[in-house]
Amino acid sequence: MTIKAKDMQVFEILDKLEKIVDKDNKVEYLVENFSDHKPLQYILKWNFCDSVESVIPDGTPPFNNEEQDGPSRSSLWSYLSVFPVFVRSVQSQKMQSLKREQIFIEMLESLDNSEAEMVCLAKDKKLTDKWSIEMEVAQQAFPGMNISSTREFKVKELTEEEKATAMLEQAEQLKEKAKQLNSEARRLTSEAKKIAS
Repeated sequence: MTIKAKDMQVFEILDKLEKIVDKDNKVEYLVENFSDHKPLQYILKWNFCDSVESVIPDGTPPFNNEEQDGPSRSSLWSYLSVFPVFVRSVQSQKMQSLKREQIFIEMLESLDNSEAEMVCLAKDKKLTDKWSIEMEVAQQAFPGMNISSTREFKVKELTEEEKATAMLEQAEQLKEKAKQLNSEARRLTSEAKKIAS
């Protein structure tokens, strides 16, 4: 069963992006699949943009990250409305810091552990410590977000082995895509011939 792009968690998208070596291909992948994925856009802007300043203390706060039985974890889609209280904004100024941090911890506890870790990295502008996502990729994929920064982001370097593996996976995906395009081209040609005859 294929997961719909909208249902993917942000860390899963970043993991997939990690397997694409070329920047242009990364941009294309984001534009084609995640142009309306608000949690991803919020996270990238929080991580890269100078104008988005976190008001939550640095580091990972203590929270209950025990795996739980029962219903599946929430996604960041459920928390889009509270993101403004985590950064310097009108909403965050109206809220006491203790309440704000409590909401942040409640959110982390409701998320998948990998998603919670990713949120904490974005909050501290350290996504590139774990994933090789460049600010230019985010800017080109989502130009409407107006991401700008004067800081240097040291992007995690892939090893030669990781690059080779990523390239092979990408080659397989392109072959599969080529098969689908060829099949579609044959179908269109066949239909065109039927119409013409």
